[in-house]
Amino acid sequence: MATQEELKKIKKTYGEDFMHWCRENFPTILEKEGRLYEILTSRFAGNSKTLYNDIMASRLDMKLKDFIYSEFGVDEKKEEQSKGKSPYELLAEAGYTLTECHTEGEIQRFKKYYAKGEELCTFHGGRLDRYLVFWAVKKDAENIKRTEFEAPEREDEYGISVMGIQFNKEGRCMVSIKNRYNHTVDNPDATYGNDLDKIAPGLRQSFAELLETRGLELKSDNVEGFKIPGYTVAGDGKYYKYNLEVNGTYYCPGNIIIENGVVKRLEKPESQILADYFVIDTKDKTIQVYNNYFLDSFVDALQDIEKIEVRKGEEKTRIVTVVVKGQESKVTIELDEDNQIIGYQNDGLTEVGDIFLFGNRKLSWLEVINLTKIGRNFLEKNRYLRELDLPKLEEVGSGFLFDNTYLDQINLPSLVSVGDSFLFGNRRLKSLQLPSLKKTGNWFLSCNEDLEELEVGSLEEVGEEFLNANIELRSLDVPRLEKAGGDFLRGNKKLEQIDAPSLVEVGNNFLAKNTELRCLKLPSLVKAKNSFLQTNEELEQLEMPSLREVGDEFLKNNTELTSLELPCLERAGNSFVFCNDKIQQLEVENLAEVRDGFLSSGGNLREVEFPSLRKVGSHFLWQNHDLEHLKADRLEKIGDNFLSHNARLRSLELPSLEEVGADFLAYNKSLKAFSAPKLRKAGQNFLRLNKTLFREKLSGKEKLKYWLFGETEAMQFGVSDIVLLDKTANLTTSEVGMGKRIIDRIVNLTKEMGK
Repeated sequence: MATQEELKKIKKTYGEDFMHWCRENFPTILEKEGRLYEILTSRFAGNSKTLYNDIMASRLDMKLKDFIYSEFGVDEKKEEQSKGKSPYELLAEAGYTLTECHTEGEIQRFKKYYAKGEELCTFHGGRLDRYLVFWAVKKDAENIKRTEFEAPEREDEYGISVMGIQFNKEGRCMVSIKNRYNHTVDNPDATYGNDLDKIAPGLRQSFAELLETRGLELKSDNVEGFKIPGYTVAGDGKYYKYNLEVNGTYYCPGNIIIENGVVKRLEKPESQILADYFVIDTKDKTIQVYNNYFLDSFVDALQDIEKIEVRKGEEKTRIVTVVVKGQESKVTIELDEDNQIIGYQNDGLTEVGDIFLFGNRKLSWLEVINLTKIGRNFLEKNRYLRELDLPKLEEVGSGFLFDNTYLDQINLPSLVSVGDSFLFGNRRLKSLQLPSLKKTGNWFLSCNEDLEELEVGSLEEVGEEFLNANIELRSLDVPRLEKAGGDFLRGNKKLEQIDAPSLVEVGNNFLAKNTELRCLKLPSLVKAKNSFLQTNEELEQLEMPSLREVGDEFLKNNTELTSLELPCLERAGNSFVFCNDKIQQLEVENLAEVRDGFLSSGGNLREVEFPSLRKVGSHFLWQNHDLEHLKADRLEKIGDNFLSHNARLRSLELPSLEEVGADFLAYNKSLKAFSAPKLRKAGQNFLRLNKTLFREKLSGKEKLKYWLFGETEAMQFGVSDIVLLDKTANLTTSEVGMGKRIIDRIVNLTKEMGK
């Protein structure tokens, strides 16, 4: 009889399913009257009836069973001894460097370890007023990269490589071990379940001794026995289910808030409901953020309330109806059994400010059909909303539905402008029509891996990383787009067609690593920054008649393009069409300046003219073996390795050339005629190993055009050939790049020949 009464109490507190599970798994404990219920209520709060479902969903039933039996069999826990060592010594043995912060500046030094968007609230300032702040940093923490962990877990190598260890200085002194991840993993403020001994054996006792010297007593009641996703252990030693965690405060079902480990309850439970972090008060007719800790524009439209009614809904939900003064339509808020907001309707809402339901994770339906403007961080990281209709929406700020992974249908026909990270990280949206959109911020639809169709016919300007890492889009029409930021459609694997007739300027990595595009026409493009179409291995046709300037790595690793006509191009950066050995035709009549690596591996180019070219960097046509004709009458300055591996060029006239770098035509085997009357400076190995250039005997001052060293002199000076150009060259001031000794020798030989 006693057992039945105990099971009834378990059922009332934790639900019928949990009661049945207890009866099957703890018959021995149930023999001791009241003992099982005592263990359960001392370790698990009854603020939610979903404990059984949560345990089973996480496959933790065996861990829970072992935990309860361990509580039953142990009267008191044995303390792990610190062996007289300080926390600094124990953590050093575990591979960490421990630092205590005494100033705000010292705290900020650790911010560098945290990825953007994952910084702790500790960095917001004022933490030292209420906490002792320590940092434990793994000795190789800087080498453990966030990008290497695509599926983060709280205690993975990255998460525990930098930990904030903090103790509150008021009331019960409890520890909070803060993860390197913040809000990315479950319960990041309770790493290792706040069990210091899991970092290093004896660490809890060692810190207790350190705190005692400062008049503080360390309590360990908030240490987890084992981890349950969505639960935290408070200062009373009990597991509480929580809906949200914001800046270390846990908002729980049952009108419970846990701050610094202290369990608090709403003062008027008969008229108040804690929904997410909002307090709905039916008596005072108010809806506001708990204690006004932060701003959330959800409450802005819920002022001047005349009436609040609460009734039961379907499947354990509750419906909150709100009547706002001066608004004809009622506002509806739907709550689930844990008092999380799962639905919202407000036909009178026309504008939403910044941070709208930013902490909510469970909203599954939203009806705000008259909304025209939205601020920043609208429904950030919501994972339940699947469809959304906003027919009048014109403008949204940054973070709109950021990291929403389930939305597969959205209607935004009037949208004109969006901020950064619009629908960033959505995983299910396949089609999107935005016919009125004109301008986007950065990261527009980035990482939308399933998007196959996009309509943005009015788009005029986009920011950085537009559709970056989209891998399914096959075509894109942007007839009005004039300017594109960096990483435009970078990494797309299937794009076959793009129509952008008005595009004037593009940033870095434009369409880089696209593997399917074969034809591209950009008639208005004037400027392209670095890595334009880099590694587009299938591109065969390219038309850009207005292009004037390109950055580094233009068309680098393009392997199929055979001809390139850029009639307006004036300047090119490094590695222009690098690693393309199929280019047979090149027309760049206005090209005036190029940097290093210009067509350095263009093996099939036979003839080319540069009527406007004045300056080239190193490795110009470096490994072009087959070039037979080159004309560049205005060329004045050349870097190293100019045509140094060419094997077919027989004659070369560079009438304006004044300066060349090292290895100029160094390995050419066929050159027989060369003229550069204005040349004043040449680098090492000038025309080195050239075997055919004017070997006939030379005599007489008037006939002097070239002087070639014989074998003896070549061995003496470490060169095989030195060619001195034109008798008018001022040999006393010229440099040949092989030192003053060689210059002096050349001058003397010339004087002797003149006699």
